[in-house]
Amino acid sequence: MTKEVWIFGDSFAHEFPQCKYSWPTLLKQDYKVQNFALGGSGPDYQISLLLNKIKECDTTNIDLIFFVSDTSRFNFSFLKTPLDQYLIKHIGADTNIAVYKKHKKFIRAFFQNYIFHSTYTDTEIIKIILFLRELGNKFNNVLIIPIFDDLNECLIEVNSTKNVYIVKDKFQDVESDRFVNSTNHLSKEVHQHVYKKLVDWLSTNEKIIFKKTLDKINNVV
Repeated sequence: MTKEVWIFGDSFAHEFPQCKYSWPTLLKQDYKVQNFALGGSGPDYQISLLLNKIKECDTTNIDLIFFVSDTSRFNFSFLKTPLDQYLIKHIGADTNIAVYKKHKKFIRAFFQNYIFHSTYTDTEIIKIILFLRELGNKFNNVLIIPIFDDLNECLIEVNSTKNVYIVKDKFQDVESDRFVNSTNHLSKEVHQHVYKKLVDWLSTNEKIIFKKTLDKINNVV
């Protein structure tokens, strides 16, 4: 029986079928994959989507891979599409985004008075990780991958369940160069590396470590 895998996240996990070498495309050749990742979206949107999908079927035999994106991406009602969540923290300063210009004052005040001057930035990633960990009993296995945050040892140690693994280092560092115009922001070589690491985890459910620099790609166990 082919293993079923669910993927949630942003552009680093978004599926581009036309790119045959991308890790999401390669993974579909080996497993029954449902990829719900959406470029530009944030954790709140992805978690809401995940909870809705859980209600639709029995997920106990499904492996979940969740890429945790920027916690400052909010799915405000005035956005034209969830893909625009990545624009939120830039709206306050970017007057060229005409369609959102009227929300500039609100966004600026929201970030100044809440995001940048409260405990939100330090605690939100922890709340998300712990929530996803608690969903471990809903899935066969769960892999949690922070994209823009390095997680401290204390947070990693709270992973006491056998079927949940939390990656410590931020996934963004998997690519030493910034291929901003490349599929999933990754070079072809790094796509292959990520694909192999995910296959290893899906096969063994053992510890997974992504390499940090392109020139070390062949030296990572």
